[in-house]
Amino acid sequence: MKKGIIFLVTLLVVIATFVIFINNSTTKPNIEYVIGCSSPLTGGGANYGRSVKEGVELALQEINEHKILDKPLKVFFEDDKMDPREGVNAINKLINVDKVPVIIGPFDSSIVLATSSIAERNK
Repeated sequence: MKKGIIFLVTLLVVIATFVIFINNSTTKPNIEYVIGCSSPLTGGGANYGRSVKEGVELALQEINEHKILDKPLKVFFEDDKMDPREGVNAINKLINVDKVPVIIGPFDSSIVLATSSIAERNK
């Protein structure tokens, strides 16, 4: 379990660094960095999704408390319900509504297959 948390913290630090470069290249002023996370928060895979969410929230808390970035980091969570159709909806919302430059997940291979072309098309 400890290795998983260390991995998530490391992953978020890497992603946060990437977000800095993306957000610094835009012209609009930002008061925080945002990323998205798609995982099953309800349905058959909810136990896995909740664990992922808790790990991301823990890493987020550490990043923000220790001021690793020059602005706070915020994560938008979307429930893909471990269903490809819901996964497409989640990814589309993160990209088009929340305007996140980076998305963690999805974690189920059927959802990855359903959403990979959307993510690729939107860079």
